[in-house]
Amino acid sequence: MKQTKKIIERLRRIDKLVQLSATGAPKQLASMLDISERQLYNYICLMRNELNAPIKYNKHRQTYYYLEKGKLKLEWEEKTEIIEIK
Repeated sequence: MKQTKKIIERLRRIDKLVQLSATGAPKQLASMLDISERQLYNYICLMRNELNAPIKYNKHRQTYYYLEKGKLKLEWEEKTEIIEIK
């Protein structure tokens, strides 16, 4: 369970830095997160492929950024049902 919590915390941190376009180069971001560069690429891949995050990397500015406004939603959201009265 601790491992899952750590993964979610890292995803949230990556998301926040990407929103700010303040990730730095992949090596720097991996260092900030205390993970390997390979692990970082795995997180970015997960965010792109499984969570549909539109993440791109700008080589000139050396930062990841989102193509669209938005953020990852990683917590439970209760659905409210609309009851139709006839």
